[in-house]
Amino acid sequence: MRRGASGLGIVVVLLAGSVAHAGAVPTRALAPAPPRWLGRAELTAGTERQIASAAADKRARTGAAHRLADDLIARRAAATTAARGLPADRVDADLVAVDVTATVDTALDAGLARLGARVLGRYPQYDSVRAEVPALRLGDVAALPGVRIVRPAQEADLHAGPVTSEGESAHEVGPDPTDARAAFGVDGAGQKVCVLSDGLDDPTTIGDEYTESLADGEVSAVDVLPGQRGSSGAEGLAMLEIIHDLAPGAALGFATGIAGAASMAQNIVQLGQSGCTVIVDDISYPLESAFQDDIISQAVNTVTAQGIVFLSSAGNSGNAAAGTSGTWEGDFVAGPTNTAGTFHDFAPADPNRVFDRVQGATGRVLTLSWPDPIGAAVSDYDLYVLDIAGNVVARSTETQAQTGDAFEAVSVPADAYSIAVTLFAGPPSALRLHLSRGVLEFATNGGAFGHNAALNTVSVGATPAAAAQAPGGPAGPAAGQPFTSANRPELFSSDGPRRVYYSPTGTPYTPGNSFASGGVALHKPDVLAADGTATSVPDFASFYGTSAAAPHAAAITALLRQLRPAATRDQVVSALRVGSIDLDAPGYSADSGYGILMAKPALQALVDATPGPSVPVPVEPDFVPLAPQRFLETRADIGQVGYAGARPGAGQVIELQIVGVGTPPVPGDATAVALNVTGTGATANGFVTVYPCGAPRPTASNLNLATNDTRANLVVSKIGDGGRVCLFTLNPTHLIADIAGYMPGGSPFLPVVPERLLETRAAGQTGYAGDKPAPGQTVELQVTGAGATRVPGDAEAVVLNITATEATNAGFVTVYPCGIERPNASNLNLTPGVTAANLVVSKLGAGGKVCLYTQWGGHLLADVAGYQPAGAAYEAITPVRALDTRLGVGASGPPAAGRVVPLTVRGVNGVPSGATTVVLNVTATDVAADGFVTVWPCAEAKPTASNVNVPRGDTRPNLVFAKIDGNGQVCLFTQQPMALVADLVGWYP
Repeated sequence: MRRGASGLGIVVVLLAGSVAHAGAVPTRALAPAPPRWLGRAELTAGTERQIASAAADKRARTGAAHRLADDLIARRAAATTAARGLPADRVDADLVAVDVTATVDTALDAGLARLGARVLGRYPQYDSVRAEVPALRLGDVAALPGVRIVRPAQEADLHAGPVTSEGESAHEVGPDPTDARAAFGVDGAGQKVCVLSDGLDDPTTIGDEYTESLADGEVSAVDVLPGQRGSSGAEGLAMLEIIHDLAPGAALGFATGIAGAASMAQNIVQLGQSGCTVIVDDISYPLESAFQDDIISQAVNTVTAQGIVFLSSAGNSGNAAAGTSGTWEGDFVAGPTNTAGTFHDFAPADPNRVFDRVQGATGRVLTLSWPDPIGAAVSDYDLYVLDIAGNVVARSTETQAQTGDAFEAVSVPADAYSIAVTLFAGPPSALRLHLSRGVLEFATNGGAFGHNAALNTVSVGATPAAAAQAPGGPAGPAAGQPFTSANRPELFSSDGPRRVYYSPTGTPYTPGNSFASGGVALHKPDVLAADGTATSVPDFASFYGTSAAAPHAAAITALLRQLRPAATRDQVVSALRVGSIDLDAPGYSADSGYGILMAKPALQALVDATPGPSVPVPVEPDFVPLAPQRFLETRADIGQVGYAGARPGAGQVIELQIVGVGTPPVPGDATAVALNVTGTGATANGFVTVYPCGAPRPTASNLNLATNDTRANLVVSKIGDGGRVCLFTLNPTHLIADIAGYMPGGSPFLPVVPERLLETRAAGQTGYAGDKPAPGQTVELQVTGAGATRVPGDAEAVVLNITATEATNAGFVTVYPCGIERPNASNLNLTPGVTAANLVVSKLGAGGKVCLYTQWGGHLLADVAGYQPAGAAYEAITPVRALDTRLGVGASGPPAAGRVVPLTVRGVNGVPSGATTVVLNVTATDVAADGFVTVWPCAEAKPTASNVNVPRGDTRPNLVFAKIDGNGQVCLFTQQPMALVADLVGWYP
């Protein structure tokens, strides 16, 4: 051991602070032992008068005062008193750190600057600004346009010779030849494990701890996000040392997570973009939602949708089984009523038990929350803290009708004895009280919450690998020995399950039921891992807390990812659970999850689930899906992208750069790109052709436009010279292009310069001979061996752009493999007198043919764009209807403007759990007003993109290559009221 001998982990908790789940010296428990309660809290007349007075103050607030948290109202009042007679420069020197929830724009920037605020962090994507504000100006900040709520700045609550972690032997990772690294030939090579915690150095100690750890071989070089090293502690360095001990071949990354919730969310996304394959954190923020994914959980959803495994410490708030829980969850029960509202009765069988007593709470954050939607609270509760004499010593009385947030929060004073809750307005619901690292008299399980216990997070509890953390606590296995089923969770380790009421996209699981019987229960924590292990970092020589457990699990995850690089995130997470030692009855338990994670069983579980080579091999996907991103926008009033100039004119060719553009950028070896191309504002009927730059413009079209119409079509184009594709427009029109993904180098998909394989019109018939197709006619198109393209006979699927023209009635066209019964699906919807096109990816049928059925007749054209040869991973299927909101297939409910329809595709019609992309033909119909449809992975933010553009009263389809999120879903957004139909035609693994 060097540089220090204390085992004290960071314990930073301020009002609304973030929480890092670090440990403490072995003689002091992270959560107190089960308490002995003194006396009995009674509802006295004096207590009622004080609470009624507080409620009267709340009713008397006007204007911006509703948008200030109680602590800031008090701080502003104190500043007003103190400012009397002081010069202005001294008044404005009294600064308060705040988090402002608002529309973040130039008007807010100007307002904050005018009021003397110093902006510390600006996050418009999360509607958040962190700033230091003169205390006297707090009300003025709350009054700025677009401000929703101003709260005290959330501060992080951290869940916490060469030195080697005891977790190495306890988890049987190594170095024994029979342990995991040697037995499976893995050390984390090829993986990048990234940590979010406080920092890499403790400013209170002498020297640079990271530099010393690096010099002594305790860590390898750490890739730190620019400006995100942190400055308040070295718990992050201790976590990195543990990872390096267990997975020495893994690259390491870091970003601080303690600069606010919005900053942490941004850093999670940026770590995902920096090449991390595993991300782990040990932080929580008290105002994270327990019932719905908020900004940090949404950032987790973004990176896990990319295949990254995200792990987090479960927290150090105790568990019900040990009698150390600081959580109470249950339904509101009406007790006595006065002018403050109705008191909640914690023990209906024992009259007037309207108080829940507390211990070990001084300086901790106490929160009250309930399962109303984020930003749209229906009920209004208030929270009071009382001393033993019944005096109100702290309170939180936000006006939910103004803030929209279903939260109340207070910092608990030293003389706190009990808690009271009142229903001020609105209907009753379930409630959640949470006291970080304190103990409640009336307590339940469910301590893990927020992103630490989100659906897509691997939530990690703690069990000691060495000596007991405190008297009466569990001890680890004998030195050098592995964990067994005799080991137990730490007394302080947070338990589950976590009951959530909304999906990651915000859809209620149980609409109309916000009581404890509603929602769904997530099995959190997932697993336990070692704490009480050694590091060389001062204050973390004996590192206790779930902060120490999470990096042990992250390192083992890196070993799994190295063993099976092609394994999906879901397969890795499943192996972590399967490879755990059950501590109780088989299966999940509230305090221990699925048990203690063990490296060798987890690695074997992954081998069993993913047969194949056990060494890293290059795996090149057929198709790399991307969340829709705008590559081209020619309209100046919208904001031009990938183009500069006037509206494209007749005969103009736009050269659009593809390679090197986007997030992540399209690589230089990409062979083809999938773009959703939209034309709008055409001055005359015409068409658009997309083709690889450098090739002659083909006799083909991708998009057919009518005057003043807006139409979209998916295009799969070979990438041409300079990494570009060219867009030709016959007549003046604005053009928009949104990328859906690309085919990388090595992909078996073979793009071609578009070539016409079918033309039924008499002048120049191709692939057809005869009169205009009649109503109900099926045209058999020979694909293999046809034209100059010569699609080979063993090809499995073909990409065609189908155009219909001269239709005599409204109807549809269905494309399917010849030789089977025509499916209940459509690819193209027709309007008399209108020429329409749509991309089709069709499985090839008998004789290498596809069949085109036209309901009411009309001419048909087909241009080939590429094909999938034999052995390609793309799975083309006979089209099946996955969604029809008119009939309640896949989703139900009336059309509505702004509606989001989550559609589960994994596990549907044979789509496997490892699928990354689904190919859907999406049709919009029964449209109430001109609008559009956007399709994207649900776990990511809705992009500025569109897939289907449809005018009022019309029916329009478009093929969509949709990236699937970590929950197996894609989402469909309808700008205007309309019905949606989606036919599943295939998927990519």
